[in-house]
Order: sequence, then structure tokens, then C-alpha cells
Amino acid sequence: HLKNPEFWEKMNNEWDKFSMPKKSGMDLVQMHLKRGDAVYFITGRSKTKTETVTKYVQEGLRIPADKMNPVIFAGDEEGQNNKVSWMRDHKLKIYYGDADADIAAARELNIRGIRVLRASNSSYQPLPKAGQFGEEVVINSEY
Repeated sequence: HLKNPEFWEKMNNEWDKFSMPKKSGMDLVQMHLKRGDAVYFITGRSKTKTETVTKYVQEGLRIPADKMNPVIFAGDEEGQNNKVSWMRDHKLKIYYGDADADIAAARELNIRGIRVLRASNSSYQPLPKAGQFGEEVVINSEY
């Protein structure tokens, strides 16, 4: 189903309304906004004609409209990390991610990659091994 455009249309427009934001994510975003940092969300999801992910992220993480950047859909092509170009283009200094590929992308660009833990009840298995690259890990970030 991951190669099916219909799946991604539903995922990017309907199903996120059932997602619960993590408190740790809300806290991290608010800390960065208070510091005056620009915050970007880069997902490996495939891009679709329309999306409501940006709206759900903004509402769920309580980001003021003037501080919200549209979610970036980097796509997921086998054998390449599409997040790298977006990280470079936006001149990121820190990147938080739950996947090994997120930490690898940050390392490729010599930026600070920080691991957030995937929720233990995630259907996206197996869970990555946090800290395996020597990266910092946000404690209790699975909540």
C-alpha cells in the first residue's frame, strides 16, 4: 500500500485527525519557538495533490499561524535519503527524528541530529535502536 497513491491521499488528508500529538513534541516545538527558531517538519511521506498534515501539526502542536511553515513531503525513494536536500536548503542546525535515516541525514550534513523515541505502540516496526550512532536522545520522548 505504500506505493499506492490512494493510500497517500487518505494518509495526507484524512487519517492524521486520529493522531495524538506527543507532549514531548509539543514541548520541543514550543522551546524552539520561544528561542525564535524557525521550525520545519520534514516527512518521508509521498507528496499528494492536497494535504491537511500542516493544519493538524499546527493545531496539535499549538504553533501560531505566522510561525508555521508548510510540512515538507520529502518522499521515500529506495536507496536515497530525500530529507538531506531539504535540510541543506533550509540551512538546518538541529534535526530531530525517530528513524535511523533521520539521524544519518543529519550526520551527512554535519548538523546536530537528535533522536526522539517512537511511541512504543507504533505499528511502524521494528523500533529503531536509539543512540546507536552516538546521537543525543530526548528522554521520555515516546510520550
